[in-house]
Amino acid sequence: MQLPDWPNSGLLVAIVVLAVLGPFVWRVLKRVGALLFVRAAVRGALTDIGKRALEQQAEVIHLEPLAEPQWKDPGAMGVMAAGLRRKGFTDCGVFSVDKIPGARIWVFCQEQTSVSAHLYEHPKAGFWPELVTRYTNGSSHSITTMPATGIKLPAWISVIRSPQAPTDQLYERLLRERRPSGIEHLDRQNVVRAYEGAYSRQMIAQKNQGLSPEEVAAVMKQWAEKKAAST
Repeated sequence: MQLPDWPNSGLLVAIVVLAVLGPFVWRVLKRVGALLFVRAAVRGALTDIGKRALEQQAEVIHLEPLAEPQWKDPGAMGVMAAGLRRKGFTDCGVFSVDKIPGARIWVFCQEQTSVSAHLYEHPKAGFWPELVTRYTNGSSHSITTMPATGIKLPAWISVIRSPQAPTDQLYERLLRERRPSGIEHLDRQNVVRAYEGAYSRQMIAQKNQGLSPEEVAAVMKQWAEKKAAST
């Protein structure tokens, strides 16, 4: 199926797949043992695991307003929000995600520069900021402190991976490095609707693309390292 180009909805697609895929792959590979990696059958097994993980993900989500969000780390969320407010961002509200239990997204919008900001809190992936510029040709450019997940994003999404930095500095870097022409207008009336539509198109593209054995192995490696670091 040919999909129209569309800006990314944020890294939540990759993070949600990572959160589901990581422990699943870890359980399977602990049972079969490390020797599986030297067998030709491993590629088919990992591809099947990736397919099953993607099948669990909803293709359509809705952001539902939260009047009184309960953050796990309210201090960290407040610091990220303060950096955005210093740069003239408007608070568009905090939302839950109907198909992703526990996920919270604090949405901001800078109408003068058409940048949306998403402050995420996910029960397995933690918290992180993402700022996005969308273009009329369907491409997008974003910046985030979240490291690469090992999952390949669709070609229309460009992501700057930044070390931990205040959100006002992330915003300034995005303005410096983004393409200045063809920017799609963004305001508080369309920011949530655009996010929902973009998530759907990105997830459908991810399912059509599938996950390669290398991507599944990369996720497994990240998950194993995370488990080792926490013990």
